[in-house]
Amino acid sequence: MRIAVFIKSTTFHEGYGGLETQSKALCEGLVSRGHDILVFSPQRELKFETKYLNGVKYHFIPCVFRLAKFGKNNWYYRSFFEFCHFHEEQAFDLVVSQSSAGIGVIENKSKLKVPIVSISHGTIIGELRTRFQAGFSTGEILQLAKDTIFSLNVFFGRQRRFIHGSDFVVAVSSAVKKALINETFIDKDKIYVVNNGIDPDKFNQSEQNNVSMPDIAKNSVLYVGQVTRSKGLETLFRLAQESDFGGTSFHIVGDGDFLSELQGEVKLAGISGRFIFHGKLPYEQVLTFFQSPNMSLFVFPTKRYEGLPMVLVEAMFSGLPVVAYGVGGVSDVVLDRETGFLIKKDDYSSLKASVLKILNDSLLRRKLSQQSKQFARENLTLGIMLDKYEEVFRKALSLK
Repeated sequence: MRIAVFIKSTTFHEGYGGLETQSKALCEGLVSRGHDILVFSPQRELKFETKYLNGVKYHFIPCVFRLAKFGKNNWYYRSFFEFCHFHEEQAFDLVVSQSSAGIGVIENKSKLKVPIVSISHGTIIGELRTRFQAGFSTGEILQLAKDTIFSLNVFFGRQRRFIHGSDFVVAVSSAVKKALINETFIDKDKIYVVNNGIDPDKFNQSEQNNVSMPDIAKNSVLYVGQVTRSKGLETLFRLAQESDFGGTSFHIVGDGDFLSELQGEVKLAGISGRFIFHGKLPYEQVLTFFQSPNMSLFVFPTKRYEGLPMVLVEAMFSGLPVVAYGVGGVSDVVLDRETGFLIKKDDYSSLKASVLKILNDSLLRRKLSQQSKQFARENLTLGIMLDKYEEVFRKALSLK
């Protein structure tokens, strides 16, 4: 199949996250199965317009990144025009839109006669709920009002247009599927749940990859992700200050707009030696934290209504039990008392008790570790993810 993929940013862009990582894995996996993949993305800060990596071709479009239908130099029109140019040279069999990135092509589907599959990692109301629940200062009220107006416009406009304009939609978790049905009233038979998967071979011992293991004390707790308030980093900071965790180290891998403030609070609390910031690291180095023999568990106290955080999948492949709040797609992979503990949102006491239970009970920790690995290998591999995507693609092609 010759497939065009539309995405708002890639792993070449600054500040990329789980969505971009998942898209890269999907595209490279499809190439390994013989598909021809061309990724369309805004150029943004990049200094080049084309790239070729691991069999995937990238085309970065100089444009103003807007999805609205005004201005001929915006992404809506430029992505459509660029697609038509390549489509005329060599026709695409299928279009894949990461979220609404392909809206320009989706809304011209009748002219193009190319089936379209969109991938949804979350919904706009989920983002708005996260924004309100993260808290805000008096000075942020105006910005919050603007965010609310924007979210409602997307809710009643673009989100419904790209969902209903696609032939099929892939939701990365059961929670996203449920939210899409509630928010857009899409026919449930048009949505397929495909959990994010990763290549198990990436989790070979880091020594084989010539990457040195970090110096980590026993009974350590790991968090990997954005350092923002909505990710629940204040909860980890609160845990670290309790006397029960006096001998526990907390390792924070990632960057974000809450980092400087949190670093200051940690310093004032006098726990800098146990609450350790490592910043944003290359993927190979991140894996060494997951694989450290002294890392006891992964704690994910996010308050965001996320689709399916890739870090949970990575933790489980590494055999780390997970303690997390049960919001968004977390419950698709964290099975309570089987692969970790799933905690009711904002139930700090239960989260604390679960973390302590895993730290203090080596038999339980070993059992959860084994079950996490088994669940990941049976349900969350890249191969399983690719099988399911190809099945959806074949259904879309059968509509032609």
